[in-house]
This record gives sequence, C-alpha cells and structure tokens, in this order.
Amino acid sequence: MDEKTLLNNITNIREKLENLIKASEQNLVSQDIIEAGNEFNEALNIYNRFINRTPNEQKG
Repeated sequence: MDEKTLLNNITNIREKLENLIKASEQNLVSQDIIEAGNEFNEALNIYNRFINRTPNEQKG
C-alpha cells in the first residue's frame, strides 16, 4: 500500500466511527463503536509503521 491509500483508509474509518457515534443516540449497540474504534487504531498503527520505514525524502 502507498501513503495515499493508507490515509484514505484512515479517513474512511474515521468517518464510519463518527457516523456510529452519531447513531448511538438512536440506541446503537456500543460494541459497534468499540469495533470501529479498534479498526481505526489499527489503521493508524499500519500508517505509522509505513511512515517509520519510509525514507525521510519520500515523506511529505
């Protein structure tokens, strides 16, 4: 995966999480929010590993 794809994944998961939190006011099961939060954290971890192994001149 490239950086753009990883950032798009993070953005999509963040939006999903935001929508789940908004929907929670309508009796959404909190487990859905926990799972989306875990998915978001994993996407951030993957991105951080990608950035840490990418040479500095390719960052940015």
